[in-house]
Amino acid sequence: MKHQTWKAVLSSSALALTLCGWLHAGEWVAGDFHQHTTYSDGSNPFATVMNQNDRFGLDWWANSEHGGAFATDAAGPVLTNGFDTREYARFWDDTTVYPADLILGDVKMSGGHRLMWRWQSLRDFSFANVLEARSTYFKPIIQGYEWNVPGHEHCSMTILNNQFELPSPNCIPVAQFEYLFDGRDTDMTGGLAQGWTGKNPTNDHA
Repeated sequence: MKHQTWKAVLSSSALALTLCGWLHAGEWVAGDFHQHTTYSDGSNPFATVMNQNDRFGLDWWANSEHGGAFATDAAGPVLTNGFDTREYARFWDDTTVYPADLILGDVKMSGGHRLMWRWQSLRDFSFANVLEARSTYFKPIIQGYEWNVPGHEHCSMTILNNQFELPSPNCIPVAQFEYLFDGRDTDMTGGLAQGWTGKNPTNDHA
């Protein structure tokens, strides 16, 4: 994607200023908008995936886990070998790590563990990892999301609003979108408690 295209798309965001600081007109940039960690169905810690992005020379990237609900966080170190391991991931309902009242919204279980809805892990955990990665690699790192499109397949997307807004960047618009429109997010109460109304309760196209 050429720099001028980026500039047009992101002109209203502080991300445009970030890009303009290290790109020159006519340059191409390498990026990745689709990657998973143990926040959803990936096999590696968040820190490992971020490190590999930088190691292979990407100029920008986006974390983009599936919507829905999942059992584990994405804790763990930067792994330089021995990839494809979930050994560092911790269950959200592990009270030796997290408080018992951590998980919000409707109760959903799998394999004997309570799952956390993706809207919450986006808002409360994943975006904090994104901010940490930005300060480590000094590159535009985006909180994306792999949308289970109702009645269709998957779609990598993001909403940039708020993500680069100082002094308190956040990904609340992405989390709200996931709660309202993801085909696998059947939580009817958690987002509603945040004031997010207009939920699509079914996984059909209409």
